[in-house]
Amino acid sequence: MDLKDLEYTLAIAKYRSISKAAKELFLSQPYLSSKLKSLEKELGIQIFRRTSTGIIPTASGEELLNSAAKIHSEVEYIRRLKARSSCRLDIVSYYRPFFFNCFLRFQGNFPVEGSESFKELSLKECFQALNSGAARLALVCYASNTHAIYEKMARSYHCTVKKLFPDVRLSVIMRKGHPLSGHSCVTPEDMFRFPLVCFNDSLPFFRHIELTDFSGILYVSDRGGFFDTLENSDSIGVLAILGEEPVKQDICYVPLESKYNTLDFLYATADNYQPNPREEQFLAFIRECAHPVQNRN
Repeated sequence: MDLKDLEYTLAIAKYRSISKAAKELFLSQPYLSSKLKSLEKELGIQIFRRTSTGIIPTASGEELLNSAAKIHSEVEYIRRLKARSSCRLDIVSYYRPFFFNCFLRFQGNFPVEGSESFKELSLKECFQALNSGAARLALVCYASNTHAIYEKMARSYHCTVKKLFPDVRLSVIMRKGHPLSGHSCVTPEDMFRFPLVCFNDSLPFFRHIELTDFSGILYVSDRGGFFDTLENSDSIGVLAILGEEPVKQDICYVPLESKYNTLDFLYATADNYQPNPREEQFLAFIRECAHPVQNRN
């Protein structure tokens, strides 16, 4: 038995399903089932039993889960102590040019010995990375009117979110020379005549801001694909612009006129984690660099 076995068992209990737990843990269902059977055999107890509504712990399983939760909590606390003593950046971020550019500029202005990391992930993956200890600081954003939804998601991964820049106005982003590029503002009706390019996990965002009637939608998995599509087609995207982004020379953006037209930018950490001095310095640097900009056609 090791810590992973306990984490797997806690996940199965949380989702009341081996298949759902396996999906969340990025494991195959047969592998997770075999790990559970091995643990039950090693301990000599049955941990779960099946019911019509899912699997639930047995009495012995409840005792194991209570102990496992305590152990997991203590291990996470120790990991955070280690992280706090290590003054370096391990950051995950939603796909934002601004955040990545800040990271590069910060490293240039305040270099340190050793390696630091910055990875762009989906919003859910950012919370998962914090929960697993793969990252200590996440930079995220979502529609201002969905704060309660994503705060609940953060809590489900034992994460805390705090606002950096609330209510940043959304803009429609497109190539220079696009039919909409000369407008002073763009309405949803204007947008629906053109294909939309967005990141793989962004469709719920567009539903939340009531933008769903596009002539076509192209999903991309990275910022390179996002900007390449905009530069080489009549597709449009939607962003809340901070600082000097976007950095592409042939891109312009126009304010969006819509009922739900603002985005909140936030940072997230695991519950009870206090950012180390370098992380605090980086957050302050982001605040200094960010300022909403006007239309730049």
